[in-house]
Amino acid sequence: MGPLDTTTTNFLFTARDIAEPLASVTFEEFDQMQKYFNEDNFDVIGFQENGRITGFIDKRDSFSIEDIIKTVKKFEIHDLITPNTDIRDCLKLLKDRNFLFIIDQSQVNGIVTAADRQKPAVRMMLFGIITIFESQLASLIHLKYPENEWEKHISESRLESAKKFYDELLEKNLDINLINCTQICDKTDIVLKESILLSSLTGLSKTKARVLFSRLQDLRNDLAHAQSLQNWFENEDVLNLIDQIRSITENIEKQLK
Repeated sequence: MGPLDTTTTNFLFTARDIAEPLASVTFEEFDQMQKYFNEDNFDVIGFQENGRITGFIDKRDSFSIEDIIKTVKKFEIHDLITPNTDIRDCLKLLKDRNFLFIIDQSQVNGIVTAADRQKPAVRMMLFGIITIFESQLASLIHLKYPENEWEKHISESRLESAKKFYDELLEKNLDINLINCTQICDKTDIVLKESILLSSLTGLSKTKARVLFSRLQDLRNDLAHAQSLQNWFENEDVLNLIDQIRSITENIEKQLK
């Protein structure tokens, strides 16, 4: 397999893929506002004047029907993104705030919140980046070790499992390399055991690279099993992890050219 463009996953998903319509009320709709906050459990709603959403009301602010106008917050430039904002940029902005508003054709009509980080588009973007990394790493290993000399770097049981899968594919006339039948942990183990390859791809010590690859495998497993991503975004800095993997993938592509 030839080089792939690691930026491909950038443009497949945008803020539009995780945004929700922004519920809004007018000054006269105090009861509806209470419903949005107390029954629907919205944290933020838009405030509408003359048919346009001109600001927003935050549930955390205390207000009454008399001072609702004083509570309305006007949109600031840092609150707004377009529907076409790259999903990774959107996620990075959500690290510092709980919500962002979608502005489309000069009108605010949507919202993205921290809860939207759990949506399928986010999961597919993350999984896509990992898949490209693994695919390109397999191509590089096949290029560097045409006679499968890499076999010595994985355990006998893991190699046996890969060969069994390889034979099954051959019986179905599916042309594939043996390295493509290994798991992601096998491929990263090969990198960890080849110091020159490790240095050229990661620039990390073996210890730090091992931690990085271990975290990557944990993320991949959580994505594959539809586990919550909350801890990854709140405590594990998943975006930094993904940026590191993208950088390594770019280094792989340079060696494949």
